[in-house]
Amino acid sequence: MEDVCSTVTHGSGSSSRLWDIQEQFAALHCNDPAPRLPSPTSLSGLSLTLSRDPLSLMTGILHALLGWLSLFQAGFLHRDITIGNVMALLHPVKSKFTVDYALLGPEARKVLSELRETSAHIGYYDVEEQAKRLETLLAQLDVGAEARAFLVDSDLTTNWYEFPDALSYPRMGTAEFMSPPLLQSMEKERAYLHSPEDDLMSTAFVAQWAAVSHASGDHLAAVHLLRQDIREDRRFTAMDHLVQLTPEHPESDYGRFLNHLGPVFDDWQKKLTRLRSDVTLAKQNVDAEKLRLIFFTTAYRGVADFMEVMLDHKDSLAGYTPVEGPRDHYWARVPISAVAAMQLVGYSE
Repeated sequence: MEDVCSTVTHGSGSSSRLWDIQEQFAALHCNDPAPRLPSPTSLSGLSLTLSRDPLSLMTGILHALLGWLSLFQAGFLHRDITIGNVMALLHPVKSKFTVDYALLGPEARKVLSELRETSAHIGYYDVEEQAKRLETLLAQLDVGAEARAFLVDSDLTTNWYEFPDALSYPRMGTAEFMSPPLLQSMEKERAYLHSPEDDLMSTAFVAQWAAVSHASGDHLAAVHLLRQDIREDRRFTAMDHLVQLTPEHPESDYGRFLNHLGPVFDDWQKKLTRLRSDVTLAKQNVDAEKLRLIFFTTAYRGVADFMEVMLDHKDSLAGYTPVEGPRDHYWARVPISAVAAMQLVGYSE
């Protein structure tokens, strides 16, 4: 495995906490502090709502997830995945994702070894199995070493590895993109441990928002109703409509863009539902070491699940041909004032 201390974080973005994250991670893994970047790495990005086609949108989601996972592997949970915090890159940048669960110490690995001998539910904890699955899918999708999207705004990022301290972190964010359990815990003022599945569900809501907001649906009444749903706390109502769409659905209802994405959302939602159910069961009556294994396994599994969906539907998504319009070739047409300059969270090569 490549040395993470000299690896750029694939598709991940930052705010002013860049150096703090580097120093804390270096303390965990490196003999010397990670070098301070000589100057901020500026990345020019646009909203995913401007994606040229369904494949571009889902590729952006994938690369943002890999950036999120890079941050997670360093011991940090983003906790604020929103449509404004996921950006498509104007130009790809070299930023290879590498699987690395070195953060798990000897004690956690010992627990995993024991669980292989005794647990009937080893799948909840088997980070090594999910890591292999992830690496296989990276090769099958030919992800390569270039990032095409990135995360920004790490203001709510926390060190997830420190249990039980993580329970005390304030719960904040944007309600439209929060997972239902997280939102309910805030409404009922209950203690809640923000977990990988929460960020994974948030990413699905980001993808939904970007798809429904795409300009191809501006003239369609049904799409305007979906936009109203996602803005008025009816996210699941909108998703119920999306998952029923197929490329064969009449274009006059929701348009070709959403029709091509329907099967992707359908399969992704099914996987997220199974993941959430499994994690809920796995978290019952576990100690900190088991919980660390669950977190890592969940993060790897969730990203691998999405990659599997991408692989299953890649040919169908690639078959979409954009209709020439005001947002086609948008990279050259968007005014510079609309471009967000962000910074990369990572480690200089």
